[in-house]
Amino acid sequence: MEMWEGRSPPKSHPLITQPSEVTTNFIQLLDAGNFQAITSELTLAEVLVKPLIDNNVKVRSAYENAIQSSQVLEVVPINRTILRESARLRSMINIRLPDAIHSVI
Repeated sequence: MEMWEGRSPPKSHPLITQPSEVTTNFIQLLDAGNFQAITSELTLAEVLVKPLIDNNVKVRSAYENAIQSSQVLEVVPINRTILRESARLRSMINIRLPDAIHSVI
């Protein structure tokens, strides 16, 4: 299953207005099955802020549909183990909590 489900990657995607070459290459690698991306559920909370401020239902819906586990993306739930490891990492280096969470998943 392709990430873009039959649409032209990534120009026609509502979340990307002017894709960079890096973004285009990343999406092509995902679609080719060369690797799987991993993120946490925290990503959804981070990306929804702007569409909520703008009351942009189309973008909000696109994010909610895109950020869920699939063949090309694993969305990891945040649990106590991840939170403990994130705190341990933050005790050793100066890092923001979202970055620490994504570093340990």
